[in-house]
Amino acid sequence: MLVWRFGWKPTAVLWIVLGFTYVSAGLWQRLHILRVCGFALLVISFCKLFAVDVWDFTALMRVVSFIVLGAALILLGLFYNRFAETIKALLDDERGTKQ
Repeated sequence: MLVWRFGWKPTAVLWIVLGFTYVSAGLWQRLHILRVCGFALLVISFCKLFAVDVWDFTALMRVVSFIVLGAALILLGLFYNRFAETIKALLDDERGTKQ
């Protein structure tokens, strides 16, 4: 319904939110597949946003999109710093159970 009203441009923002949600849920539930799906969705949405959508934006929308990207990367860095030990422990647990 959102695509019919606004086109495909807002979907990248929704994919980014969904990707962060999947990564967070994967860390909370300790599910590897959710984290991988979340990171894949984030990569796809960032690539779509800057390879396709940014060229159709007005100057104001380009500025806003780059500010949102910067904020998302800062939040990702803060998230990683806050939970670095937990993430490392999860990755070590997964590697230990597979071997």
